[in-house]
Amino acid sequence: MNTLTIQTMRIKNFKGISDLSLDLHGSDTHVSGDNGTGKSTIWDAFTWLIFGKDSNDSADFQIKPIDIATKKELHSLDTEVEAVLELNGKPITLM
Repeated sequence: MNTLTIQTMRIKNFKGISDLSLDLHGSDTHVSGDNGTGKSTIWDAFTWLIFGKDSNDSADFQIKPIDIATKKELHSLDTEVEAVLELNGKPITLM
């Protein structure tokens, strides 16, 4: 049986997250918080990295941050999602 774990994940300028680093070390992780604090955005970033889709299986969704005043996409920012996974003890970096 294969074992796949998430070691680290970095999200930058993805939807509402400007910069977030997670050091999971392959352990079970629970993300909790109030509505609108980014829980689904973390999962969307991971599914976008792996499948090119959000957690609702949609490839047509907003990944760039939105300027609150103008309600327009901030095109000048680079969106980055990177994860280091471990498959059967061997590291795999996805970006």
